[in-house]
Amino acid sequence: NNISIIPIEVFNLINLNILYLSDNKIKILPKEIDLLVNLKHLNLNENEIKTIPQNIGNLKNLEILNLGYNKIVSIPPQISDILLKILELNNNNI
Repeated sequence: NNISIIPIEVFNLINLNILYLSDNKIKILPKEIDLLVNLKHLNLNENEIKTIPQNIGNLKNLEILNLGYNKIVSIPPQISDILLKILELNNNNI
């Protein structure tokens, strides 16, 4: 796929439970991600994401976060505010 930006309209889908956008060209995980308060599974494997926004910690319902195969160099401490069941960060620059 060739998605490079998560369309802003996605963040209006407040009842969304699963967002699967792996194997794209996404470089930025927008701060608006925290508007998806009902999100349980976020899969952004195999993109070009370098940073995780600090407000990721606001996704209190998130259970699975897949960010493997990106270009992430650090993890914000706020990620510990989420009671994740699965956190995948393999093959990054951490």
